[in-house]
Amino acid sequence: STCPARGVSTCPAKGVSTCPARGVSTCPARGESTCPARGVSTCPARGVSTCPARGVSTCPARGVSTCPARGESTCPAGGGVSTCPARGVSTCPARGGSTCPARGVSTCPARRVSTCPARGSQHSTCPARGVSTCPARGVSTCQARGVSTCPARGVSTCPARGVSTCQARGVSIC
Repeated sequence: STCPARGVSTCPAKGVSTCPARGVSTCPARGESTCPARGVSTCPARGVSTCPARGVSTCPARGVSTCPARGESTCPAGGGVSTCPARGVSTCPARGGSTCPARGVSTCPARRVSTCPARGSQHSTCPARGVSTCPARGVSTCQARGVSTCPARGVSTCPARGVSTCQARGVSIC
């Protein structure tokens, strides 16, 4: 697997790929690919993930792709293309969640489009298996019909599954 100037890394089948400064990577075993220069991308199973300069990430099969420069994008299942442009608007055509930490949070549980507010504090609804993320104050996840809120103090509540607390840039599952 090679990572050119734009931080593109490919793991054909279960391999760990690390992209140092020179953009050379290898995939030994676990389907993880890391491009520190332009972003971090993960291909757990036959997935190709690309993190170009503009923070656009594509997960053709099963894979998680992260572009920290302009935002983070995740396609956990079913593929899909998720884009986090400068304004923090994210689109998930298929199944997957998309996160734009620069501008806030966007969640696309199933063919949904949501926008990211400016301060990263969003009252997000998870109708099915949705992910609601507030990167500025914490991360919260609603796995079943719940509403998750990460206000200024990083407290998250999920009515369906209980109460969860969002620590500073942490992940909390309800």
